[in-house]
Amino acid sequence: MRDSLLTSLPTVALCYSAVVRDTCGNTSATGPTSCPVLLRVVAADPEGLTAQLSWSAFQGPGSPVAPVSYRVLTIAADGTVLATSASTTALTYFDPAPPTTVQTLRYRVEASGGGLPVGTVSYSNVGTVTRRPRLVMPTAFTPNGDGLNDVLELKGRYLQNFTFIVVDRNGQEVFRATDRAQTWDGTVQGHAPVNAAYVWRFDLVGEDNQLTRQTGTITILK
Repeated sequence: MRDSLLTSLPTVALCYSAVVRDTCGNTSATGPTSCPVLLRVVAADPEGLTAQLSWSAFQGPGSPVAPVSYRVLTIAADGTVLATSASTTALTYFDPAPPTTVQTLRYRVEASGGGLPVGTVSYSNVGTVTRRPRLVMPTAFTPNGDGLNDVLELKGRYLQNFTFIVVDRNGQEVFRATDRAQTWDGTVQGHAPVNAAYVWRFDLVGEDNQLTRQTGTITILK
């Protein structure tokens, strides 16, 4: 079964059995049926700050009544394991605090027991949840040197692979950022900030290749 990153999930668990054929054409008896875990993951709240996982029961090659235990693995895009849950016999798991620095959450369930040889495990497909990026912008800032709100900062969630531009009332670009560490002090071509309103636009291409666009206005008050 291919990972859910690459294809739509089937509606029921996929089971299989094996038949071995040698070079002489001799065929073995059909082996016992095994059913790997089929994992599904959904956001448990509108912002995707928590995740709910559910999965089908694992059936190993041995007795179908053999006990099975599961662990939930939180993984990175390259497959590195970031966190591992405690062992459970349940078929659901609620993650109250998934990683906050990545847009796409990735999980895999590890099954042991159920007739598997001691020391071996079976893995589910990779289940994912892609959260919506969001830029949080003020309506004004005050570059007057008092140390409070002196610069315009980009704040929000999953701010990667984006372009942020600010234009004046004539449509001329006065500031551009592609990294959240970049800030604007209100100067335009080296000239000191002046009280004025500006229009901004934020474009971000997420890990799912979807475009997020936000627009608004920002006012300089000295």
